[in-house]
Amino acid sequence: MAEMAQAMPEYFLSSAARNPAMTLLAATYWCYRQTQKNPSITERISMWGTLDLDQLLSFARFPNSKSFIKTLSKIPIEHAYTYQIQSLRELWAISSKRRLLQHLPTITGENFWLLTCFPPILDPAIHRLAAIEPQFEEYSIREIVSELANRREMACLQHWPYRNCLHSWPQLLRAYNKFLHKTNHVLETFAQPPIDGVEDEGFEIMPLKSRTALRREATEMSNCIESFAVQIGLSENYAYKLILPERATVLIKCDRRQWRIEEAMIVANARAVRPETMKLLRNWIRNYCQN
Repeated sequence: MAEMAQAMPEYFLSSAARNPAMTLLAATYWCYRQTQKNPSITERISMWGTLDLDQLLSFARFPNSKSFIKTLSKIPIEHAYTYQIQSLRELWAISSKRRLLQHLPTITGENFWLLTCFPPILDPAIHRLAAIEPQFEEYSIREIVSELANRREMACLQHWPYRNCLHSWPQLLRAYNKFLHKTNHVLETFAQPPIDGVEDEGFEIMPLKSRTALRREATEMSNCIESFAVQIGLSENYAYKLILPERATVLIKCDRRQWRIEEAMIVANARAVRPETMKLLRNWIRNYCQN
């Protein structure tokens, strides 16, 4: 890309503004032909200067239709990589995937992932959600769709029966919870936390409201908080992420209708929180009880 920008700045700027992925394809055209050697800069400049887009696509062994060029232009610059362009060529050869790609407003890495799953996810609604809002709170589209589809397959059910039904994150999470409830699993989202989080200058603590949040906290803190998912789902315990005054995972327990601190441990359960931190935690619960 840098060589193209230096050798042919006007061509590069006009092309990159219209179609970043097409510009990358043109700048690296030899990568898609599996040639024995990379062309010299002189050969590249000659190629860029003599071939138009249709000819360059044909030379790089890509479809040269207007619809393919338009689909290339839907790949945002932050998602334009050579392996994504290579993947698009392979997906384009399959009619069901080609039709879906033609109707998407934007094509991101999440869309490529959904189409390369086995079996592929061909739901237009979930593809639009993946393109527009791939992240929501602690969730990612890859994580939730993968988990739901895999669990459905393990239950000997159709892997994705939700065609054009799930248009938003709340709808996707409701569908996931409905399936988990039907199969007697702990729901993805827990009940509302018994004690609200706090974000003060010297004290910050946030509830972990889902199994995904528990899993990430367990990974980040190298502890076993994820193993309390069942107890939290039954409202016997609740977990919190302590950020200030020190990083720790806090587990509270319902004991005789009163909530108390079960444990508050730093990373890898190396030790309990400092006494002054524990005092803040107890005051946090006491203030809740008084209010």
